[in-house]
Amino acid sequence: MKKPSETNQHQQEIRQKLIGLGEKSLRKSYYPELQVRVAELERFRALLDQSNDAILLIDADGLELVDANEAAAALLGSHKDKLTNSNLDQLIEFDQTLSFQGLLEGSGIENGHKIQGTCYFKADDHKNHPIEFTAKVVAFADKKYLVFVGRDISERLKAEKEKDELQSQLMQAQKMEAIGTLAGGIAHDFNNILAAILGYSELALDEARNERATPRELEQIINSAYRGQVLIKQILAFSRKMGPELKPLNLNKVISDTIPLIEHTIPKMISVELNFDENLHLINGDANQIEQILLNLAVNASEAMPGGGRLVIETANETLQEEYVNAHFDPKPGDYVLLTVSDTGEGMDKNTVEHVFEPFFTTKEVGKGTGLGLASAFGIVKSHGGHITCYSEPGQGTLFKIHIPVLEEVDQPAESSRGNVDVIKGGNETILLVDDEKALRETGSRILNTMGYQVVTASNGEEAFTKYRNRQAEIDLVILDIGMPGMGGHRCLQEILALSPNAKVIIASGYSYGMQLKDTLAAGATGYIAKPFGKDALLKKVRNVLDE
Repeated sequence: MKKPSETNQHQQEIRQKLIGLGEKSLRKSYYPELQVRVAELERFRALLDQSNDAILLIDADGLELVDANEAAAALLGSHKDKLTNSNLDQLIEFDQTLSFQGLLEGSGIENGHKIQGTCYFKADDHKNHPIEFTAKVVAFADKKYLVFVGRDISERLKAEKEKDELQSQLMQAQKMEAIGTLAGGIAHDFNNILAAILGYSELALDEARNERATPRELEQIINSAYRGQVLIKQILAFSRKMGPELKPLNLNKVISDTIPLIEHTIPKMISVELNFDENLHLINGDANQIEQILLNLAVNASEAMPGGGRLVIETANETLQEEYVNAHFDPKPGDYVLLTVSDTGEGMDKNTVEHVFEPFFTTKEVGKGTGLGLASAFGIVKSHGGHITCYSEPGQGTLFKIHIPVLEEVDQPAESSRGNVDVIKGGNETILLVDDEKALRETGSRILNTMGYQVVTASNGEEAFTKYRNRQAEIDLVILDIGMPGMGGHRCLQEILALSPNAKVIIASGYSYGMQLKDTLAAGATGYIAKPFGKDALLKKVRNVLDE
């Protein structure tokens, strides 16, 4: 009979053998599968750590970092083991419109949708890395995690910045080259204009001193001034950023009003012929800009006819069909008013026609033209929703066709296409003429005095307001220059209208119709006249405003 101690020892040995057999059996059954699982995990970890993108696994409930790959740790400036359980606010910074809570609550991310955005990784070296990321919620063992994959875009942003800087430098170089071309052309044209004005003025002065004054020299001076006006209008039309001031127009009437200016501008040996459709439809247009188109085309034609010729301006109603539209791309089918301007000049070859509307393109020698006229015309036509084409052959002249859409649903009747010449009336009203240029005050006063008006002058806004305040009962109209030193025209207008809300004020300006001028008119000015203006234009504007 065994002793109790021996029995216990034997039982323990049996128990240990059973346990050993059980463990051996378990190892025999499960060890290969465990090895495969471990290998898969190690392979998966190696794959994550080899990625250049930062990968984070985030507890969706506590918003703490559960795991990170090597790329994420490197960007965050720490070992991944040290990052575990870190609060995400210490590691990642979003812009004001986004947060981790926002990621989890918005954009349908709870339904399995990925979302994209940008943020910054806050590294230990206090250097923030811009990150472009995608994020998605996944579930493991009934627990939700946010899988965050981000890419460092520092180099891309740097490259984009360098690209933008290079593009800016290129654009600046191109702009300076264009300005140089423009400046050379303008300097040449203005020098020619000034030379003509000075030469004819000196001749007229000599003739006057010898009491043999003739109108020929004075007419040439006026023509030269009109050429300067055309050049300035070309520059302003080309550089204008604002759209046209559209209103219902009869194109025949606009052309008729422009013909005197054209005849002053082009040589006398060029005849101007008009052929109007008397039943022309109305268009929605800016009369000043259409006048500029006509002037540009007339000047272009005159340069092609140095020995004289014919300039023909025609209008017609035309419906553009699909065939025409398909051949010319730009216009849409429909009803248009057709303006045709043709000449009997030298014509152009095919290559020149292809470039004729390009800014600064000119067939003249360097320094003998700006190349803005046709580019300005092209831009104006486009701003009216129209289409312009050029047809020309060497020795066969040139023809421009401009289509402008017909104005639809107009209640008012069309204006008379060619009315009688307006009779300019004078008056006996008192006018306050304000301009900082002494010559303009003197010529303006003489023009107005000859028609019976009483004129009071002022050289700046302060003097103008003082005179108006002291004599407002007798002053019927103010002609106010905008660009003056001191108070300036805009402030002076405000002061006058504050004192007398019904005051009639005509704004005079040499600038294009920009925002400052538009604001001045909106502030209460009665009318506007563009500098430089002729005698007839000034007297007509004054009479119209006084009679309103």
